[in-house]
Amino acid sequence: MIQITSYEYRSEPSFLRNQFSGVGMFSVPLIRKQEVRLEDFALIGYDKINQSNETGKTVHFFLDDYRFESIYKSPDDKIERLKEFNAVLSPDFSMYTEMPVALQLYNCFRNRWVGAYLQQNGITVIPTVRWGNLESFNFCFDGIEKGCVVAVSTLGVKKEKSHFMLGYEEMRRRIKPEKIICYGKPFDEMKGNIIEVDYAETNNLEKGFYIKKFYGFITPIQKGGGSALGRNSGNPEHEFDENTDMPPFPGYENKAPGKDFEWRGNPDIKKNIGNWFNKKRANRFTGIWIIRILLDRTGIILGAILIMNTEYFLITPGAKSYFKLEDATMKNKLDWIEDCYQTYNEGNWITKRIFKKVAVTKGDHHHCLIDAKKLSFYDYPGSEKQGYCSTDGRIWLCEECYHTVCELGHKLKIEPNTVKEIESAVDKGHKVVLSLDNVQYEMSGDSEQILVLHNGITSEYKNFAKMEQKQKFYGKLLKEIIDDVFAGVK
Repeated sequence: MIQITSYEYRSEPSFLRNQFSGVGMFSVPLIRKQEVRLEDFALIGYDKINQSNETGKTVHFFLDDYRFESIYKSPDDKIERLKEFNAVLSPDFSMYTEMPVALQLYNCFRNRWVGAYLQQNGITVIPTVRWGNLESFNFCFDGIEKGCVVAVSTLGVKKEKSHFMLGYEEMRRRIKPEKIICYGKPFDEMKGNIIEVDYAETNNLEKGFYIKKFYGFITPIQKGGGSALGRNSGNPEHEFDENTDMPPFPGYENKAPGKDFEWRGNPDIKKNIGNWFNKKRANRFTGIWIIRILLDRTGIILGAILIMNTEYFLITPGAKSYFKLEDATMKNKLDWIEDCYQTYNEGNWITKRIFKKVAVTKGDHHHCLIDAKKLSFYDYPGSEKQGYCSTDGRIWLCEECYHTVCELGHKLKIEPNTVKEIESAVDKGHKVVLSLDNVQYEMSGDSEQILVLHNGITSEYKNFAKMEQKQKFYGKLLKEIIDDVFAGVK
């Protein structure tokens, strides 16, 4: 808790946030109209600015709030870096309709305060406009000079389209924006001089195909082999829908998967009880339901299917997976992730769980529920060493899919990692792994000695408290980086 112990601290502007004369009934700071370069306009996330040289882009905050809380708490830390970019959108602090109005007002204030502060420090700012429930209309359009270029986002509002349009039209009436930057696809009903910014291009997501309806079979997965479909890892059982799913297979239309195979099981093959058996090679093929596959990873295979137009195709030779194309539909990855999320979250199967930022330490590997990206402690090609795991261990999400799901407006519960948890685990004799951008530190020890291993170099400390005071993780002390890192226990 902050203890106000002196008049000097009591009068500190960073505490009072009263540097700007406010407007409206709640004295919201004013973001003034500025000239903005809009030719070849493109956005870059605030979370990417330290790793990117694309300074011709404009910085956006259409991210999880925790990823940019620092811009309000310590704005001076990023002033010089932000000056290098074309412009900066004011931070998009959440204003969900189910939030108390007081919290919506506070987040609106923070949006405008940061925008005004950045302008004061020589940065070109485009105000981001966000509204919550109808009561928020009393303040959510304040603090923006009329005629400004403004930014809005349509991500995650499809189910609340009518309410979004109500706020959008009110925004146009009150602010009369010169141009409107729309992050995500604009609705057909949206009027005004709109500049659309594609989500997939901004986040470097490849646009690809997925097969909407097909059927196939694969060899049973061996122990340790992992499963992109999440078998034995808690993924929900899929209920067959004759309108959207593939026909029954193996055995569909009494066709064997290849030469030398015979059906062993229920005489009525279409009941799909049993499997195909190859007497010469002793291979069994087991039928499974498969709904979708991302083909930005296997685009060459899709081309082969379309060009060759033969009946069966060896998709991944190592797993002997065969598929027959029934219907292919083009979609970009953003739509695909939304589609997968809606399928898996039936009955709130995902949203009822709590997630933690976890460094992978156990098992050969796991897979992201949505795009099947491999998550592993080992250096497998294309794998990642960290992800978001539900506290019951049933769901893993890679960072990209987790953030995309959140940016689409779906709220997932996060339980933060804490220094106390890490200290407790080390005291119990466990090894703790910290991971960030797939770079890892390993911590171990007891009450008399703490060891930190990184890049083959071991640092020794008398106790955990000494380690906290001196050891730098990714250039920061543990307490400073704890909100960002992924943690796991060996």
